[in-house]
Amino acid sequence: EWILKKCQEKRQIIIIEGGIGVGKSSITEKLREIFLKKRKTVKVLHETIEEWRDTLEKFYKEPLKYQYQLEMEIIKSRNNQLRNCNRITEVIIMDRTPLSSYFFISLTKERVSLEDLHSEINEMEKDRDLLRLETAKIIRIEMTAEECLERIKLRGRNEEKDISLGYLRKLNEKYEHDLIQVYKVNTDQIFVTENERGKLDYTAWKIMKFIQPNIRYKE
Repeated sequence: EWILKKCQEKRQIIIIEGGIGVGKSSITEKLREIFLKKRKTVKVLHETIEEWRDTLEKFYKEPLKYQYQLEMEIIKSRNNQLRNCNRITEVIIMDRTPLSSYFFISLTKERVSLEDLHSEINEMEKDRDLLRLETAKIIRIEMTAEECLERIKLRGRNEEKDISLGYLRKLNEKYEHDLIQVYKVNTDQIFVTENERGKLDYTAWKIMKFIQPNIRYKE
């Protein structure tokens, strides 16, 4: 038990943040490849969209009605993922921080009941405890709302067809203000330029440079 506890204390947690369509899943997979080459035990936690796809589609059509249900499903799903992680996993790479649930909820401005609010806070606290968020490396992939919308259209997910440019702009503003200024998390922002969009390897190595400053980029 003592050894397992020490392993958990040394565990490296890397969280890729950013708006819808910035390429979080692709980047987390590329980082996984890099760590595996370094002989690390790695677990990638993608958003389990298949578990809440129906609610997500309803949310984009009627955000005020479904936002709370969606975010609770997402938070509980993430908690289950974290609980099921192997205790000796050295590196956990995941899409989004627990904090991002607040961003989506605040965009709809819905008033929720006190009971619902307490329930959500309790789930978020579990998430924080499981993650040890204060020790995580959080990287925000920055991309314009226009570029995000273009990528969303290209991947053609049915549940995302009603996303508007205005919604993506507001989401970017939330990330810019709340993630950095309000929550003061240990965040590095990486702006993916137009010339770099197809260079996934290079973007991944920019992230590795933040995680491990002495690392050198290899073509």
